[in-house]
Amino acid sequence: MNGSALLLWLALLMPATVSHALSMTTPDDPAYENQPKHWNSSHAVTLNAAGSEIIGAFSNSNGLSFGTEPGGHITGSYTVPSVPAQTAYVFSNSNGVSWGTNGSTVTATVKTDYLTTAMASNRGSDFVQATAAFAGTSASGTINSTGISVSVGPYITTGALSGDTSKYVQNWKLTGNTSGTTSSAQGTDLWFSGGNSITVSGSSNSIVLSVGNYITTAMASNRASDFVAATAAFAGTNASGTINSTGISVSVAAPGGGAAASFFDNLFYVQGSTTLSVQGSTSHIAPFMLPYDISVSYLRLMVSASFPGTSTIATTNGATGSCSIASTIFAVVYVQNTGASSQSLKSTASGSVGFTQRWSLSANATAGSQWTLSKTMSFQNTTGATSFTTQSVASTSNVNLASDDLTVMTGMKAMEIPFATSLAAGNYWMMLGISSSSATGGSGTLTRLNMSISNIGVSQSGFALGHWGNNTNASVNIMPGLGSFTTNAIGTTASLGYSNISSSAGNNIPWWQFHRTT
Repeated sequence: MNGSALLLWLALLMPATVSHALSMTTPDDPAYENQPKHWNSSHAVTLNAAGSEIIGAFSNSNGLSFGTEPGGHITGSYTVPSVPAQTAYVFSNSNGVSWGTNGSTVTATVKTDYLTTAMASNRGSDFVQATAAFAGTSASGTINSTGISVSVGPYITTGALSGDTSKYVQNWKLTGNTSGTTSSAQGTDLWFSGGNSITVSGSSNSIVLSVGNYITTAMASNRASDFVAATAAFAGTNASGTINSTGISVSVAAPGGGAAASFFDNLFYVQGSTTLSVQGSTSHIAPFMLPYDISVSYLRLMVSASFPGTSTIATTNGATGSCSIASTIFAVVYVQNTGASSQSLKSTASGSVGFTQRWSLSANATAGSQWTLSKTMSFQNTTGATSFTTQSVASTSNVNLASDDLTVMTGMKAMEIPFATSLAAGNYWMMLGISSSSATGGSGTLTRLNMSISNIGVSQSGFALGHWGNNTNASVNIMPGLGSFTTNAIGTTASLGYSNISSSAGNNIPWWQFHRTT
């Protein structure tokens, strides 16, 4: 609006005191008389006021400013407020949304990977991660990523044809039950009776069959663990075993009905015997077969023991001497390796026993006076470690090194080796060996008194074999693994091949037995 219009608008809003004036041009006309009814009537008013008279009603605010000019007019001005600087916003592309402009329009583009449309028909795997089962009335099934499978029981879901009476039985009867129907309507009568632990009952419109607590379906092939929770043992005539979730294990008893035998002889009879020495670094090995399981505590070797013939040594006054010979007899049982290693043997059980000889000589200070020769043998038998001691006393200038007083230690003897083990029936090999060491003091001649031990055995044909196209070879034995084996580690060889075993003259087989003492 212009300034005049503004002032007029402001004047109309200002309160004013107006006196009523009436021009009476026709005094005789009652309509124009100054009457009380005219006092509050609306009249046109003309206001002439100087600007200085009304300026106090104006105030400066909201950008408006008022004042007067010299002519008495009120002036007004409006100051446009300053607009603060606007923050510029920048759109960045992220999370699959990219921004752009199209003239005055801002555009946003969303990647097509984020679809909100309906699931494709073959995407059942998106919400069914595994097989889920469901059940309902007379039906059950599963649902998984491949689809839905529904199984319905063997129920008749359609009615019989109206004229087909051969497909069902119209009437049934219970044996001994007069409540069954006797109608001769279409179909045939069917009689039910109990038997084989089945009880039959019912009325004219139903049949009830009761079966006892019997298994009526076959066990799944992998469900043995359902009825065998742990290992169970069983026994029978000459046999025993166990059954568990992994299967059945049966052991056949040894002759005599026991679970394991306590005796075994590797030679059933010895008609002609021979002896073979296993002294030094050479051991002897021979195969044997166990026809049954054994559980034993010691091994008995059949040996022949002897001392050297009589010899003498001259003594001097106060002569002394001593000798100690310690021997260890080893026995090792081997089994055959399998597969590509079938031409070699590995140890499975072993035992050993010690045998010690001690000799001591002393003479008086006078020439030709009394001398004393003491002899002690320490060994082991079935009762444990023991020893035997004897002395020879004479008055002569020469010492007789005879062993006449040791007859209890010579001849055919049974040497016992502790051998607590259990072996199953099968093929085995026995290796025997002796390792000895000696110590002397004074006269070393006493080592002549060393007792020699030879194993008793049986001999066979002494020929050697060879393969076609090859010369006769001592390592080709007439029995696999029969012969001698030379090593410096007697009794400690864990494994050896057939090629390391050489046939011996006579192909001798040592004689031994397994026994149990407790």
